[in-house]
Amino acid sequence: PWKLDNGNGGSALPLRGHKFQTYEGGMREPMIAQWKGQIPAGTVCTEVASTIDLLPTLAKLTGAQLPETTLDGNDIWPLLSGQKGAKSPHEAFYFYKDTVLEAVRCDDWKLRIVDQQVELFNLKTDISESQNIAQQEPEVVERLKKMMVAYDTNLKNNLH
Repeated sequence: PWKLDNGNGGSALPLRGHKFQTYEGGMREPMIAQWKGQIPAGTVCTEVASTIDLLPTLAKLTGAQLPETTLDGNDIWPLLSGQKGAKSPHEAFYFYKDTVLEAVRCDDWKLRIVDQQVELFNLKTDISESQNIAQQEPEVVERLKKMMVAYDTNLKNNLH
């Protein structure tokens, strides 16, 4: 949903936020995929994936060579094709607003840091991101902060 100045932008309830925010309501979007005989009809996958995964997936399916560069996307064909037990190829998923890394999602955790405000949510128990538990889970905050710094540094060092 968009946030419009007149307040009529829509809602992603129970998710928090809107487009251009790194809360789940601004980042989660459904995807519909169809390929007769290849993608099973009527299946639902709740694993994390993104449009950044389309290039590596399509390259693998077509036998195309990928560029000699670091990609942030991964092959998601096991998810699309409904392979039993398929999991997201992302150990963690990083959320940027423009060129600024604002959040990371890893397992059930989501760490969001905007304007030096640190927010930690357990998405398994709080999908609406309404309970900031950063104070109660300092070890998780530090672990995810380190992951964010490492990922952002690696990504920016590999820009071409």
